[in-house]
Amino acid sequence: MKSPRVSNVPLERIAEPSLSLRQEIDPEALAELAQSMAHLGLLQPILLRREADSYRIIAGHRRYLAARQLGWATIPSIVTDADPNDAIALSLHENSLREDLSPIEEAGLVDYLHDDLGWPLERIAATLRRSESWVRERLRIASWPPDLARAVHDRVLSVAAAEPLAEIDDPEHRHRAIDAARTHGMTRQHAMEWLRQYRQYAAAVGRGEDARPPAWDDVQRAAYVTRCDTCGQETHVDSARLIRVCHRCLQALAHAVPELAARG
Repeated sequence: MKSPRVSNVPLERIAEPSLSLRQEIDPEALAELAQSMAHLGLLQPILLRREADSYRIIAGHRRYLAARQLGWATIPSIVTDADPNDAIALSLHENSLREDLSPIEEAGLVDYLHDDLGWPLERIAATLRRSESWVRERLRIASWPPDLARAVHDRVLSVAAAEPLAEIDDPEHRHRAIDAARTHGMTRQHAMEWLRQYRQYAAAVGRGEDARPPAWDDVQRAAYVTRCDTCGQETHVDSARLIRVCHRCLQALAHAVPELAARG
């Protein structure tokens, strides 16, 4: 198989990629890459698409930025004449599986492919080598408000914990939850409890009643509370115990403990 031709392309004739997978590029990582390239040279050429008298980056954006930092005049490149849609698919194939993208960056990518380029879910899933359910989830994430998206991107919240908070439509109260997550950390269980308490608060306010909005201490206390199946009293999940019983033993327990039988 014939190897692709590598040529030295002037950096001044290269345009940055039309689709950038990363929202932010770590300056320290970029400096390390530049240092490596200064000592070892460019081990892998960048991939460019020809556009009239210039070139568009398909793969190798960080290598291009590092070369600019080093003051290089040219950079080793492989040039293709792929059409724009094929170039984007090629870029994703070359980059997405190697990039450690945040869920928000992934959501932005999927939203761009689906809404801006009109790609169907099946094509997005096949190109990114993901399931269609993953693509649908990322489209949902793309609709989240900016404050919640930033919290997930900054790893203040996991996607699982952010999902319940996305249902809080009041920005002030959603921001209170995000602040609590930033200070204390927040699991999905905490977030679901926060949403439950917020809905109760919003309903009470809607009826004209005095109510207190969710607060971390209340949420933390309630998030891991369950009820005893025997007496019905509240107990923390850490103190609850599960036992495995057969149907015969369950009947014996129900006979010995009438409250258990009454609870079904």
